[in-house]
Amino acid sequence: MAGQFKCSCIGHDRHAGQITAKVRQGLVPALGVSTEVGENGTRPQNEQAYDLYLRSVSLPHDPAPNREAIAMLERSVAIDSSYAPAWSALGLRYYFDGEYSNGGEAMLQRSDAACERAVALDPNLMSAATQLITGHVDHGELGKAFKEAQRLVSRRPENGEAHFALSYVLRYAGLLDESARECENALALDPGNYRLRSCSQVYTQLGKIGRAQDFAQLDAGSEWAFNSTFNNLLREGKLSQARENLHRFSSNPFYDGEFLEACLQPKPPPDFDKIAHQVEVAVLAESDPEPQYFRGALMAFCGQEEIALRLLKTSIGRNYCAYSALQSDPLLAKLRGSAEFDQLLSAAKQCQDRFLKERNEKLPENPGSFFLSSVLQGAYSRNLAGTPALRACSFRSSRAFLASSTAFCFWAICCLYWASSLSHVAEPRRRLPASA
Repeated sequence: MAGQFKCSCIGHDRHAGQITAKVRQGLVPALGVSTEVGENGTRPQNEQAYDLYLRSVSLPHDPAPNREAIAMLERSVAIDSSYAPAWSALGLRYYFDGEYSNGGEAMLQRSDAACERAVALDPNLMSAATQLITGHVDHGELGKAFKEAQRLVSRRPENGEAHFALSYVLRYAGLLDESARECENALALDPGNYRLRSCSQVYTQLGKIGRAQDFAQLDAGSEWAFNSTFNNLLREGKLSQARENLHRFSSNPFYDGEFLEACLQPKPPPDFDKIAHQVEVAVLAESDPEPQYFRGALMAFCGQEEIALRLLKTSIGRNYCAYSALQSDPLLAKLRGSAEFDQLLSAAKQCQDRFLKERNEKLPENPGSFFLSSVLQGAYSRNLAGTPALRACSFRSSRAFLASSTAFCFWAICCLYWASSLSHVAEPRRRLPASA
């Protein structure tokens, strides 16, 4: 399919722009990928590199095809290192390899580096910016991630990925209703974007399984979507249907097919405790606390209460503030009422309260803007409040403009110039009242 988009004049802006537009309008949306680019986004400079990028877009996100996509994208950026979307796509593929395969922390670090490179090339590329926020969340930096996501939504309210990033932060903070609203906003703005599959976790914890399935099907046919569907069968109590689907589990150890097969047998096998311990060791090695919560819930359902408590405690300690989910998740029924569970609930509440306190703190003002504000306030007080030029320098109307440091400097120079020049303009002479 990618061959249909080859062009010998890819270096020319006009033709490259036409190709990019056609791909964004046709191929890319059909594959469930966001079509956003920065206003001054980078353009492909090499035909072969761009072809590799397009071919990678069509590959699924399961481990084997994901590794193929990584190889394509690494070749693409080696040939043309100036095309930001290719770096962003590579960063996301690295993330999948580190999170859902055996790439580990090394791949997660590569993911951050690739997305940082993409943002350096195109500061307006939201796919890379939101992936960096995801990384902050996975490492427990909820306050930092929230402020960055909030800025993105304020700057680009029409962008679905920005709303998704905010929903991701709120989900880890345990604010499920708020997270769900942002998921709906993201879907309305960017329907079909497979990355929104992650929102199914929100609705699973809210007990809205039907809506959880809607979001999981954004990546229909993937191992991730099947695993989500399978776990929701357990939460709905549909054990017979779950057993019928056990044969569909892949060999990917991330999804714990062997453990679930042992769990759902009428009588657990002799090595069941050993299998459960292997799962615990593997999931504790992950930096992302959300899998620890969901594996903990499965352990509780399968009668491995001690492992369940350890995984849940670790998850909360790493800032997965599942206060509401702990109280409502059907898989945790066997743990409720114990002193250990009450301690988990208290820890989750404290986790959420810390986030809320940090969220409510006022964002620190840019030191440069504070200094300039003082200068302009002084100029403003010198009888210049009525001049149109100075009113144009209002911080209130220029907040979005200040998002770029370059724009800020230009804006500051202009405003200071206006303030300086206008301070020498004589005030209009007041008319005397007419004599009686």
